[in-house]
Amino acid sequence: MRVIPSAACLASLLVASGCTEYSVKGFEDGSGGLDSEVLGEDSGSAGGDDSGPDPDVIYEGSVTGRVCDPSGGIWIVGATVTLSADLDGDGVGDVVITTTTDADGYYTLTGVPDGTWTVRIEKGSFWTEFEVTVAGGNTETAEAECLSSEDVKIAVVTGAYDSIEVVLDKLGMEYDLIQGEFGNQAATFLKDSARMAEYDIIFLNCGIAENWIGDKATIAANIAAYTKDGGSVYTSDWAYYFFEAAYPNALDFQGEDKTYGSAYLGMAGKIKATVLDADMQAVIGSSTADLNYDLDAWAVVTTASASATVLIEGDARLWGTTVKKSPLAAEIRPGGRMIYTSFHNEQQSTVHMDLLLMEIILSL
Repeated sequence: MRVIPSAACLASLLVASGCTEYSVKGFEDGSGGLDSEVLGEDSGSAGGDDSGPDPDVIYEGSVTGRVCDPSGGIWIVGATVTLSADLDGDGVGDVVITTTTDADGYYTLTGVPDGTWTVRIEKGSFWTEFEVTVAGGNTETAEAECLSSEDVKIAVVTGAYDSIEVVLDKLGMEYDLIQGEFGNQAATFLKDSARMAEYDIIFLNCGIAENWIGDKATIAANIAAYTKDGGSVYTSDWAYYFFEAAYPNALDFQGEDKTYGSAYLGMAGKIKATVLDADMQAVIGSSTADLNYDLDAWAVVTTASASATVLIEGDARLWGTTVKKSPLAAEIRPGGRMIYTSFHNEQQSTVHMDLLLMEIILSL
């Protein structure tokens, strides 16, 4: 954790203390604090002038808390927590302290000046704020602070073989459903860039009707523009072609790239996957995850380009061959996020898969 006197407040996140339903491990120890480092400018004082804090002053206060998801059901790992202290009352933070929550949702901000300050907690599109009064020593928040999804607009395009909305329900998030299994609602929605722009996150479930392919060029361009402008799109399994169409050079899917469905070559079975993302590792408490593919013909990624980040990888069995270290979940960040997972919740779900999907959602 670093304590940074700054001319501008950094964004941050919140605390929690009672969520247990989907927790990965015990939360009894209350640890998670980090050593602090105080950085100052060459001149100025902590008093009431405009020159900023005195670099020689070491503040003794600290704030400890915990962060939960919007439902209050799980602890949040990797949330950014920021405290901004306006020492001279000019509306600008003179001391900005930031840290992240640990695997059990705990955080500790050290080197905090005495006074009443704003703490902001953020993870992905979700955030919350509260005020804390510090008068020396450690101030522990009275109760957990949960992220809010109230201001986050979410659209879910339904699919025949996936229902990410079930996971959203567990997390206490509201969303608009768009029919995707049949009819033209999905294609109509994805052809309307203005309507897409009303949402912060769009989920594309596995098993969306293929009739959108006739509008592939328009929809691909809209998805690319939407994500470059800061929106996030999640695609699972058979929805891979939305990713492929919008960003053809990011992930190399098995089969002919220009033929929809040519990547449906994965065989049913269990995979002991390697988790590469640090927050995902913290959520499941391991660098390996048990994934279950209960049906054949799931969409396989062969390799990822330098522009993509592989989150989870494992050996994917195909008919007659195996793709070693296949990217089972990967993303690009053109401005917002575009993410693909070969697995989804439905009947194949394992405990690890549920937790990983929750972490993905909360990071969007």
